[in-house]
This record gives sequence, structure tokens and C-alpha cells, in this order.
Amino acid sequence: MPRRRSNPADPFEDEIETALRPGQFIGSGYEDDFIAELEAVKRRIDVLIRADPERAIRLYELFLAASYQKADEVDDSDGMFGDFAGTLFCGWVRARQSAKKDNDETAELLLRRMDDDEYGFAYSIETTIADVFDKAGLAAFERAVLRRVEETDDRCWAGILRAIYVSQHAPVKYIELAERTGLSSADCQSIAKLLQSKRKLEASLSWVERGIAIWKTDRGGSSHELPELKRILLTRLGRGDEAEVDAWSEYRADPNRFSYETVMQYTPKGERSRRHDEAMEIAAQSSDLRSVIELWMSVREIDRVIDRLRASSDTQLQSLSHHVTEPVAKRLARKHPDIAARLYRAMGMRILSAKKSAYYYAALDHFANVRLCYMRASMQREWDLLVELIRRDHHRKSSFMPAFERVIRGQREPGFLDRARERWGR
Repeated sequence: MPRRRSNPADPFEDEIETALRPGQFIGSGYEDDFIAELEAVKRRIDVLIRADPERAIRLYELFLAASYQKADEVDDSDGMFGDFAGTLFCGWVRARQSAKKDNDETAELLLRRMDDDEYGFAYSIETTIADVFDKAGLAAFERAVLRRVEETDDRCWAGILRAIYVSQHAPVKYIELAERTGLSSADCQSIAKLLQSKRKLEASLSWVERGIAIWKTDRGGSSHELPELKRILLTRLGRGDEAEVDAWSEYRADPNRFSYETVMQYTPKGERSRRHDEAMEIAAQSSDLRSVIELWMSVREIDRVIDRLRASSDTQLQSLSHHVTEPVAKRLARKHPDIAARLYRAMGMRILSAKKSAYYYAALDHFANVRLCYMRASMQREWDLLVELIRRDHHRKSSFMPAFERVIRGQREPGFLDRARERWGR
């Protein structure tokens, strides 16, 4: 245990040290309680922002320094500790504003900390920090970052400036910066949203279309919202028919459950039945088995699912994730046991072929369902051929074969509670 100070300068210092557990390594999967303790201490410091902001500033600075000191003792692969440290920066800014500290000094101190950030606690905090500053503080932060943009070629400062302009709802500044430092499809998306918030819908739509054109050229940037934003703007501009055409074009290029839902959203109610039939026919021509099965199951086109599965090879079925095939197998097990058997077979063989011994229990359950479905469908020969195949190709899997032989005899593996009762009986 670390030696405790006998007379801390502030009672909160003891709370910070206790919560950070110095000397104790926090492994992956054990962060929840650790972070919860840290957040509880921070919430109590947050109260001081109004009551005693000078004290709050000192405590946030100490908490941040101690967090950097703790960083080597935390497996932060999920980023929770880093995210928490980012909230300390936000609290520190709020406390300095409450204490009427000089805004330019606050901005410069923050940027220095962002420069000297070996553990990445300040990485990507510009969005949240920009929303924490008041109007004068944000203007000071803008000035400080703008100096960095003009003095260096580091693009990260331009990215921070972009976040500031979004927080300021300043599309003109954003456009000037983006065109000077390099316009991306993500920039177009941000500019379009800023213009939309100001009800400049035609201008917003123009930037959306510009962003889509850039994205089609380089496929770069996070601009996945652009197509839907385009349809929203078209609808608000009274051009719903164009929004429908756009949604239909997207579906034809990639028929799946989500693009289908979008088509139905923009199709007038009186035309949805016709459009549904057209959409199903287009899906039938798709080679993406997973997307087609998910789509047809979501709209209860069971006959289409059955026909497609009958026409698919065992290799094709085996390539599908069990997240896709298992719900279908359960749905078809009683009325179409022959198809369900092939799906269960594909799931079991997928595990065996991948040699995933940790999932052999699931494979055994799948093969038990194969046997049951084949019996229902009077397909004893298909079951016998499968047994022969597994015995021939997987006989060396000693952790699997004895249990599989019990499945052949119709003996299911005991369930979890069955094993528990047996244990209690012993």
C-alpha cells in the first residue's frame, strides 16, 4: 500500500489518491468500478465550480497530473480512462471561467497541455471543449488555435479549428478554412449541417451534393450521413419525388434491409405495394446472400428465402455467420425441416472446419438439430452421409468425437442445469 500523507492540503486530495489506487494495476475488464469511483470524486469537485472555483481549479489540475501519473498502471485498451481524463480538462475550463481567469491564458495553457499529452488524454477533446467554453472563451481559444494553424503545417490544429467553427455555428469561417487547408467530403457534411441549422436549405443541399461527388471520387472522410441528409433536404424543399428516386437508386445499387427501409420511407403510401414487389425482384438478382436473407426475413418473404436457400450450395451456406442462419433455421425447423437441417449442418461444419474447439459444444448442438430435422424430413440417408463425412475428416478431434458419437445415438449433451444438479447430487 502507498504511504499516505498525514496532513493533506485539501481533504479532496485524499479522495483523489484513494480513487486512483496508486500501485495497483487496473487490468482490462476491471475498469468499470475504477472509473465509477473516479467519476464520483469528480462530481463532488464539480460542485465547487460555482462555490469555490479557485479550489476547483487546483483540484482539477492535481487530478489531471495524478491521472497521467497513473496511466502506466491502467490497461486502457477500451479508452475509458482516457475519456475520463478528458472530462477533467472540461471541468478545469469551466472552473477557470467561473473564476474569471484570463481567457487567452486559459486557451494557451490548454493548448500547451494538448501539446504535452504523452498518453493521449486530450486526443479529440476539441469537440467537447469547444462546447464548454463561453462565447468569449471560445473566441480566445479560436485565436490561439488560429495562430498555431498559421505557424505550423500540422493539420491537427486545423481540425481543432473546424470543431470550434462548428460550435460557433460559423459556416463562413468553416468554408474559408476548409478551402484553404483542403476540402473533404466530411467538411461538406459539416458545412451542410451548419447551413441547415440556419435554414439555408438550398445552400445546404449544394454542399451535400458537393460532398457526395468528392466521396465518390476518393471514398475518403466520414461522410456516411450525406445521402440521407440529401433526401431530408429534398423533402423539406418540396422535392419529395426526387428524394424517392434517390432512395430507389441507392437500393438498386445495394439491396439490403436498411436501403429497403429507406425506400419505403420515401415512397408514397399508395405506391408501396408496387415498390415492394419491385424491390423483392431486384434483391433476387443480388449475389450477396447474407443481405438478401436478412432483407427477406425482415419483410416475411419466407417463400423467397426457402427458394434461395434450396438453390445455394453447402459452401455458400457455410460462409454465412450463425447470426444470419440460426434465426432462419429455428423459423423453418418444423415446416421445412430439410432446409433447417442444411442450415444447422452449415453452422456445425463451419465450427469444425475452423478448428474452434472452444465452440465444439455449439457444433454438437447444431448437429443434434441436424439429426432431428433430417428425421422429421425422412432423410436418413443424408444424415448417414454426414456422419460418415465427419468420422472420416474429423476423427482426430478427440475433444469432439466422443460427444458426437453420443449425438449419433440420439443422446443430447447434458445442459448446464443438468450438470449442476448432477454436481449437487455428488
